[in-house]
Parts: sequence; structure tokens; C-alpha cells
Amino acid sequence: MIQKSSYFDQQVLLALSEHLTSGGYSGPLYNMSLALLGAPALLTPATKWSQLTEASYTGYARQNGLTWGVPLLQPDGTYQILSALTTWIAAAGSNFVNGVIYGWALLDTSATPDLLMSEIFASAIPIINPNDGFGLVIQISEGINNPASMGNVIQ
Repeated sequence: MIQKSSYFDQQVLLALSEHLTSGGYSGPLYNMSLALLGAPALLTPATKWSQLTEASYTGYARQNGLTWGVPLLQPDGTYQILSALTTWIAAAGSNFVNGVIYGWALLDTSATPDLLMSEIFASAIPIINPNDGFGLVIQISEGINNPASMGNVIQ
């Protein structure tokens, strides 16, 4: 289930509005990082990043500078935007540490990151061997009549 902070909703709507009215590509939507979750969690709108566990398998690194496609105004009045595909590949090495991916988290890039949006997957994804890969595209749809967001897993 996906949880968003109200701050995130405000920032997404602001960024989408900026794109649609001026074609601008700056602001908080472009100062985010994407992290994978290495432990199960019960998410609520009040969940903080400090309450979650980041993945830690060999070769894992948080992805900074998440990029987004062009936002679209849908016929039903919702705004939609897709992130670029973000991939993670487990590194090979003599001291390989495997892991399990339970979900993802979208963070701001401050020194003490704020959790903006997160999701726990219906089924955990194991990273068992070096070169196991995982990819994620985030689709955000926002609107008065249809507030929804989802992450699409590509494995």
C-alpha cells in the first residue's frame, strides 16, 4: 500500500502545475532520491524515514537525482507523471551479502531526509546472487477526483 505525506501532495501538484503552465523543470520534484526498503513496515501518513530500514545488499546505493517525464493532464482532470526507470544491480564480490527488497521510499535530499512517499510490495523481492537486478518506475496521478499513485516494478 502506498502512503504519501501531505507535503508530498503539495509539492507534486505545485511541480505539475509549473510544468503545465510554463514548461519549467525545477523545484522540489527534481530534488528527490529513491531508496529501497530492506525490511517490512507498516506505513501510515505519519511514518518517518527514520522508522524504516534501507536495503543493504552488496552494491546497493540510494539513487539521487530522480528524473521525471513530461506531465500530462488527463481527460478526467487528473495530472499524471512518470519517473524514469531506476535500476539497481547487486554487485559481485567475494563477500557478497544478499538481501530482500520490501518496498521503496521517495525522499528529499536534505541532510536528514523527509519521507515523501513510500510503498510496501505485496510480495518481497529477493536479491540472492550477484548481478540480480531490480527496476522501478513511479507513476504519480494527482487530482481532486482521483488521487492515486503507484510504483511499477520491473524485474
